[in-house]
Order: sequence, then structure tokens, then C-alpha cells
Amino acid sequence: MKFFMQHIGEVLSQRDFPRTLGNSNKLVYFDTNELLNWPELAENFSANDIKALERENDPFQIWGLPIGARNYTKQMQQGDALMLLGSAKTCEYIGEIFHKLTFSNREVSQRLWGEPKFETIVLLKKSQFIMLDWSKFLDRVGYSPTYELRGATSRVATSKIKSSQFTSAEELAEWVRTHKI
Repeated sequence: MKFFMQHIGEVLSQRDFPRTLGNSNKLVYFDTNELLNWPELAENFSANDIKALERENDPFQIWGLPIGARNYTKQMQQGDALMLLGSAKTCEYIGEIFHKLTFSNREVSQRLWGEPKFETIVLLKKSQFIMLDWSKFLDRVGYSPTYELRGATSRVATSKIKSSQFTSAEELAEWVRTHKI
């Protein structure tokens, strides 16, 4: 498992979280049949996409990452954790990637978020809204208190995790999950 994090910002998180993740009161779910019926997706699904969706019986959330995050989205795989910051000071969501679609998804991005810039689409499970202070996260993982993620996506390096109080990305993700709302 790898641990990724993305800063969304207040305006975009207030706009986009409710559309494909939900809010602290209720998660929004999608299911396999629904996605297989979207023309924007169905005509582009690879055999791997279809197999991954057919294996998943439980509902899931959808998140899109922008072109600028490509260096990190290339590294994302099934089982990786993705934590989202809705503001510069608060970690608000964590989910586990169960599939990353294998094609550019500008049309899906347009459908879901009203703009085509989120070309990498990940499907998430084991998702929850959290309330974790960013400064507490930085302290526990060993980042400088002045580290900012504003508008960016990043990965917590394995060496950073191992030099902190955590022994693995799994352990870090579990600690983050303890901050459930």
C-alpha cells in the first residue's frame, strides 16, 4: 500500500465532495451496473476495467484527479490509500483505491464535476469522512509544521512513514481512519 494525499480547497471540496463522495452525514455511492450504463464510460472500458467492476459487489465512491497530478496518479494502484484535504487545515476524507480506470476520462469528469480537467478517475471503497487537523498529521508523520500541500497531490514516501511513529502506509491509514466524524 502507498499513501497519497490531495489538497482540494474549500470551494472545490464544497462543490465536488457532495457529487461523488458525499458529506460527513452520508456517503454517496455508485454501483457497477450504473457505471456500465454510462455511455461516456461503457465505450471506453477495457477488459481490465470491466473485470474490476464485476468483481466489486459493494457500492463505491468516485474521485477524479487533475492532469497536474499525473506523476502521482501513474503510481496509484489497487489497495492504495487516498486522503483528501478540504481546506489547508483539515483532512476530511480517506478511501482505498480499488480500481483506477485505464483511460482518460474528460467526458466523465465533465458529467460528474462540470469540467473536463479531472482525467484520472479512481474508484474508492472503505471510505469515510474524517476530521483530522493537518498540523497533527504533519507532526505524526514527521513533516515540517510549515509544509503545505495547497492545490497539489502528493505521496507520503515509505521512508518518511518508516521514520515516523508508523511502520507502514497501512498503519498510517488506520490511524487516519480513527478520526472518523
